[in-house]
Amino acid sequence: MKTCWIGMLSVLTVVTGACGSGEVPPHDAGVREGTVRAALETQFDYSAGVTSNATRYTVDHTLTLAAGQTVTLGTCGVDGASYKGDTYLRLYNPAGVQVSFNNDECGMGSRLTYTVPAGGGGDYQVRAGCYSEGSCSGTVVWTFADSPPQPSTGGAFSYSATKTAYGVANSIDRTITLAAGQSIVLGTCGVPGSSVTGKSVLNLYDPLWNKVVSAHNGVCTGSYLAYTVPAGAGGHYVLRAGCNANESCSGTVAWNITSPPAPSGNSYSYSTYSSSTVNRTVQLQGGQTLTVGSCGVAGSAFSGNTALALHNGTGLYALRVAFNDTACGGRGGAHFFYTVPPGYGGTYEIRAGCFTGSSCNGTVSWSIR
Repeated sequence: MKTCWIGMLSVLTVVTGACGSGEVPPHDAGVREGTVRAALETQFDYSAGVTSNATRYTVDHTLTLAAGQTVTLGTCGVDGASYKGDTYLRLYNPAGVQVSFNNDECGMGSRLTYTVPAGGGGDYQVRAGCYSEGSCSGTVVWTFADSPPQPSTGGAFSYSATKTAYGVANSIDRTITLAAGQSIVLGTCGVPGSSVTGKSVLNLYDPLWNKVVSAHNGVCTGSYLAYTVPAGAGGHYVLRAGCNANESCSGTVAWNITSPPAPSGNSYSYSTYSSSTVNRTVQLQGGQTLTVGSCGVAGSAFSGNTALALHNGTGLYALRVAFNDTACGGRGGAHFFYTVPPGYGGTYEIRAGCFTGSSCNGTVSWSIR
């Protein structure tokens, strides 16, 4: 494994031997499978073999790039990209000089990013091939930093596979971009547009290539799974679709993505005495932080000695998870914050009361982030 520098870009590759300048043998125009140009396109499919690390028999595509523009392209790590086998990508400038290449960015998929230098605009060429003398196929997708894609809310693709060893070999893969707090449901059943023939298996991997969830047949007629991205995570996830053991299967994998509610706030006024409380419920998701107060939160107010508690549900047996009766200088206000642990979202209850045996009133305000 070597790190090769081309201009200002560091690219990780498994090519053996000296990196040198990153030059490769001249491309044989006489054996190209075809060159296409479509300025408004954002992807192309290809299938290739015996390309000797994408130096011959490649499938080529022309991109028109402007100086200062940054392009990211890949068979993985870009929404909609996919690969089967060990892909290899190279990028050449208008003078025919290689400026970037990549082999194994995520698994055996390829992904590279390149910024066009001043005076370097023009027609660039993507050459898509395979590692060494092997065969491969995929969908190359690209995006530009000055025109980022809109967040995805779902998608679908059809596949047919065999001998995938439960979706870890010879699988059909797709890259899906997810943000912290987002939830995804996907399946060959249980999601509109999905279907299956045979026994499907689905595996979802995070950006560090850790399997975070998998599904076999059982929940419905095919495979179905749900996953919520934890706080602090997010990025390019890879969905691998395969079949049970060494069997064959086919189907359509569909998925839907939902985002957490936008930061919100609310308040209510109360007046009580002794041990009586005035309560309100709030809906919280794992990773969200609730800030509550009769002081210290916009719109809050108090008179007397207030006390606030948060319970992880309603009713007598709900567990108290946060409490305060002395905040904001100890003058009778109450204030606290609570972060919901991953997997513990649901209905919580704010309970507003007074310090033991006293009467009080106020306005409880809260915000959720």
